[in-house]
Amino acid sequence: YTRYECTQIQRNLETKLRYAREEKAIYQAAGQDDLVREVTEKMRILGNKYKEVSERAGLPTRAERIRVFQKRETPLKGLASGKKGDSSASSVIDKVSDFDYADKKEMDMALRQFAEEKLESKIEHAVVFSSNGKKYEISGLGSTVDITLAGADALKDAVVIHNHPKNGEFSGDCFSKADFKGYFEYGLKELYVTNHTGTYVMQYEGELLTGLEAGEKYRIAREAVFQKAMWEDNEIDFEQLKTMERLAEILNGLTFKKVF
Repeated sequence: YTRYECTQIQRNLETKLRYAREEKAIYQAAGQDDLVREVTEKMRILGNKYKEVSERAGLPTRAERIRVFQKRETPLKGLASGKKGDSSASSVIDKVSDFDYADKKEMDMALRQFAEEKLESKIEHAVVFSSNGKKYEISGLGSTVDITLAGADALKDAVVIHNHPKNGEFSGDCFSKADFKGYFEYGLKELYVTNHTGTYVMQYEGELLTGLEAGEKYRIAREAVFQKAMWEDNEIDFEQLKTMERLAEILNGLTFKKVF
């Protein structure tokens, strides 16, 4: 193999290790001990192969490429009252105000304003536009914001927008796996994400999916994107964006597009 080919093999293994770690977290949360053991063994094999390839090719290992960046996922029930000042380990509600949920023009203006104001932010923010006529403005950390502070009732059928800060090589370029799962877990109507590539929206009107099922579909779509890139010998510039485009192709009822 050439050095370039070795770097591609290394990146392939790094991606598979990240996927495996995400799988393990999902299986642990679901209490599926047999699957946890299986994926742990897969991680051991991949890890050994990664070390072997890196050493033979004289390539440095990159721990940050294997690390899983996930949003904090907390059960909704009884989490918060949805009042200003409510906080979790990662986030706080900055403001709660009245909002005309049915006014499409006002909604569009609010979404655009958020996208403009948070473009250069170094931390994640979110706004929950609830069907109960309230607007919850929430601040988080560099890689997570906890929208569940608004409460389960406020999230049901809500429109939510959040930003992904550009804080280095692994800043999110579109919806993450945690974002995609959260849409289904929380029963949202529309979910927006804004970042350095633009502002995107997703909405689903297909057969009922659980968060766990949605996470698995995201994993499958992402794997297909990666395999296509390997087959065509192409770099993946925007992994999350390509994954969402693939999901829109294969998942009936999913609408995904760039809005501005």
